[in-house]
Amino acid sequence: VSVPPQPPPVSVPPQPAPVAEPRGDEEQLAAPTGGGGSLKDILRAEARSFPPAKAFSLCALEAAVTALVLLRATQTRCGSPAFWGLFLAQVPIILCFSGAVAWWLLRRHAWKVRAGFRFLEGDVRWTLQRLVRYPLWCSLAGVVAGWFGLGGGTVKGPLMLEIGVPPEVAFATSSCMMLFTSCAACVSYIALGNLPIDLAPTCFAVGFAAALLGQTVVKRLIDSYRRPSIVVLLFALVAGLGIVGMLPAAYKAVAHAVRARQLAFHSLCYDRL
Repeated sequence: VSVPPQPPPVSVPPQPAPVAEPRGDEEQLAAPTGGGGSLKDILRAEARSFPPAKAFSLCALEAAVTALVLLRATQTRCGSPAFWGLFLAQVPIILCFSGAVAWWLLRRHAWKVRAGFRFLEGDVRWTLQRLVRYPLWCSLAGVVAGWFGLGGGTVKGPLMLEIGVPPEVAFATSSCMMLFTSCAACVSYIALGNLPIDLAPTCFAVGFAAALLGQTVVKRLIDSYRRPSIVVLLFALVAGLGIVGMLPAAYKAVAHAVRARQLAFHSLCYDRL
């Protein structure tokens, strides 16, 4: 008896995966992002013009560094082990603060990506490479501020422009940072006895009035011509004039040092011996 051939097995096509129903705008905004809140929470935080937590953390860091500077100047002898201990104590405090901020920025950026945050022109996309490179440049700006009594904005402003931050935002942010770096440098000079206190009220009043006048004029120029690049041009002009103005003073100082044969480096505590 012959057995009829069996028909080949019929393959069943795979069923497509169920497609989730598209959510509305309100539902998408309120959806959790796995640790950073919903998109609505992120947008609400981004809309704050004055973030209290960030301002408080900067003030706390400034207070800690200022306290160490004052303790070093008033409670220790220059060059003693306690002096150098308080001097070096600033390093771990600043490094820990910088590491915490870098971790927060990376986590915040990951939350935005998961939530579908739409990055606009001028929004900074924080990566590990940027969080290592840019703090090094800011550290250089702090060193320059300590050497010459500057606020560090000469370095930080162009640095933020290189990141892609709009000019008006970049220089407003650098001015805010200059407040803290200038205060730290000012306290250091006062503690070392190198700052004439009697000139402080006059310099503060003139600087405050000039800053208000400059901000008002620049804002009107930007509103009138719709050219944020005016900020960059003015910054370059001021930096160039500052360099030109420093040349005669630098020449006189170097010439005097050469004539007096005072080109050798001295100890940090040379003027206190």
